[in-house]
Amino acid sequence: MSTREGLVWRCALLWVAAATSLAGGVGLPGSAFLKLGAGVRPAALGDAYCAVAGDAMSAYWNPAGLGRLRLNDISFTHNIWIAGMSHEDIRIGWHMPAGSIGIGLTYLNYGSISKYDASGFYIGEFTPYDAALTVAYGIVPGGMPVAAGVSIKGIMQRIDDRSAGGIAFDAGLHWQVDDWLFAGAALSNVGPDVRFVNGASPLPLTFRSGLFCVVPGSVLLLSGELDFVKGQRISAGGGAELNLVWIRPRIGYRAGSGTLASGVSAGVGLFNGSFRVDYAVVPFAVLGYTHRIGMTICF
Repeated sequence: MSTREGLVWRCALLWVAAATSLAGGVGLPGSAFLKLGAGVRPAALGDAYCAVAGDAMSAYWNPAGLGRLRLNDISFTHNIWIAGMSHEDIRIGWHMPAGSIGIGLTYLNYGSISKYDASGFYIGEFTPYDAALTVAYGIVPGGMPVAAGVSIKGIMQRIDDRSAGGIAFDAGLHWQVDDWLFAGAALSNVGPDVRFVNGASPLPLTFRSGLFCVVPGSVLLLSGELDFVKGQRISAGGGAELNLVWIRPRIGYRAGSGTLASGVSAGVGLFNGSFRVDYAVVPFAVLGYTHRIGMTICF
C-alpha cells in the first residue's frame, strides 16, 4: 500500500471514529475499537471464543471463563493492521483460591497524521488513539457446573486535542455441559453513551453465545459462536484446532454484516513448556489480510 493510500485509509477510519462519537441521538454505536477482539488464538478461530475458557483472554470474550483458570498467564498481542496503524493488547490472568481475576489493556494507534491550518500550511503532527483498561473477575461456585463472571472497563479516546471517556460493564456465564462440551453466553459493553465534544454515542452493546467441543477420542477442538451487536444483524463464527504436543494448527471462518473480518482466518500456536507463540492471518474487508502475533507465558 502506498503512503498516499495509507493516509487516505487512516483519515477515513479516523473520520468514522469521530463521526460515530459525534452521532448523538442517531443510535449508531461508537467506540468501535471495542469490537476488534483480543488475542491471536481467538482471531484464528473466527472470533468464536465465548465458550472457550481457562486463559486471560476470557476477560474480553466472556469473563466467566476466568473462573476456570488453573494457571496464571500473561498474554501479549500485536496486530499488524493497515496503513501504519497498530492494535496492541495485553492480558493478565491470576488464579486465586476463590475465583480468578483478569486485567487487560487494549490500545489502537491510528499513526501520525499531519495537521494544516486554514491556509494549508503544515503546523505539526498528531496521533489519535483509542484505549480501554479492563478489570474482570470469574468464579465457579463450589461444585457447580456453571461459572460466572463480571468486568468493568474504562474507555479513553483522543483525536488531537479532543478526548472522550466512558465506562462499560460485561457479564457472562460458562457451562460445563459434559466432560467434552461447554457453552457460554456473555453481554458486553453495557454502559452510558460516550461523550465527545458536544455529542454522544452509544457503546456497541454485544451479546455472544457459543459452544466449545473437545471431540471425544481425538485431538480435534471445535468452537462456534453467534454474535449480536445492537443496531446490526447477527454475525457468526466458527473454528477448529488440532491439539498436538507442541504445535496447534487453527482455522476459522467469520460471516455476517457489521464485521470487517468476514472470511477465512488461519493460524498456529507453538508450545515450549509454559511458553507459547501464536500467529494468525485475518481478513480485513477489501484490503486483504492483517497479521497478528502474540506470546503467552503461564506460571
